[in-house]
Amino acid sequence: MLQVLAAIFGISLLVIVHEAGHYWIAGKFGIRVTHFSIGFGPVLAKYQPKGSGTTFQLCAIPFLGSVTIAGMNPAEPIAPNDPTLYPNKSVLARTLTILAGPVANYLTASVLVFALALTGWREAPPAQPNQPANVAASATASKAPSQSHYVRKSVIEAARLAVVVPYTLTVLNLAGIAELVAHRSTEGLMGPVGMGKLVAQRAEQGLYDYAGILILISVALGCFNLLPLPFLDGGRLTFLAYELVTHRKPSAKFEALVHATGMLALLTLVALVTWRDLIG
Repeated sequence: MLQVLAAIFGISLLVIVHEAGHYWIAGKFGIRVTHFSIGFGPVLAKYQPKGSGTTFQLCAIPFLGSVTIAGMNPAEPIAPNDPTLYPNKSVLARTLTILAGPVANYLTASVLVFALALTGWREAPPAQPNQPANVAASATASKAPSQSHYVRKSVIEAARLAVVVPYTLTVLNLAGIAELVAHRSTEGLMGPVGMGKLVAQRAEQGLYDYAGILILISVALGCFNLLPLPFLDGGRLTFLAYELVTHRKPSAKFEALVHATGMLALLTLVALVTWRDLIG
């Protein structure tokens, strides 16, 4: 039970961090965020700080989270003279607001890597003589953590790892996505259920493994959201790039249709992968 709670907490924390990135940068540019929700479903409790335009709310199913930015939905009627609405801000303000979510996930991964490196970075046993490096790597990857040793890195080395590890994981993520597209397969994808099972398993193995899987998921969340696909942050950035190049905004109706189509496709994919995780 504790492992399940740890999985829910860890995954939700990473999503909330993502949404908090959007919220924080939006506030810096004076963009109004109407709601910051923890979980989904019926609202159990809500609070609006004095002088704030944001309602913070806790929902019945305390898993994941979301923010609602005023005017971001292209289908909403926009008051052209309201300076707090998302579409009435500069391209730079809107771009940084969208980028803030994935960046928050990458920063979270870097902070976790830095902390692990300072306290004790796990290193696999050295390869045996005449054993190819790639064979040694694959062989030691499945060994128990007790067969590895832990080394406390210097601040400089920890800072280097905090940059190198997220970068390396991003390259692996993109290579994996390219392979899935090339083979037209979803075998490498994992839904919320499968992800929760994996996090729960790692939590049972100890704090180090728990933090390690959160690093992997945080980078994957940031990387995936930057893909230029409808409904994702990368899709919104694509529309902003079009606006920057052409000096005109795309049709609000067209953008709304594209994002709605993307949302439907993404939810369908998540449902299929989740069903596979359940029956698997």
